[in-house]
Amino acid sequence: MTETKFEQKDCYWMEVDIEKNRLNLYFVGHWGAPEDVPKYTEHVEKAVGMLKPGYTIYAEILDEKPPSLKVTSIHKKGQQIMKDAGVTKTAVYLPKGKMLQRMSLMVVGRLSGMEVKTFATKEEAMAWLEAN
Repeated sequence: MTETKFEQKDCYWMEVDIEKNRLNLYFVGHWGAPEDVPKYTEHVEKAVGMLKPGYTIYAEILDEKPPSLKVTSIHKKGQQIMKDAGVTKTAVYLPKGKMLQRMSLMVVGRLSGMEVKTFATKEEAMAWLEAN
């Protein structure tokens, strides 16, 4: 597997899997303010620039708190970049009990126009991405 890793300490990291034509996103820490993730959209642009249109996204939302409303515009811009670059399927692993994170994800998806599907397990998310 060929991958390149981009990260912002304590908030997120992402990998590009060239062979699967997939962007893997891991949201691991609280996004309280834009200053917490100053390079996020830059990282997204670089990452999707390495993929071909028709790529897929696997994401994990592991933070214990939903992102602040102050960063909604950053998430929206990131999703618009992904959509414009030709994403076809987005699977999000969102562990049970993260209702506020789910609501935030759905709101940002509506704002950006990017559709996402959430799953309770990593295995279900991966299986859905691999299915035709």
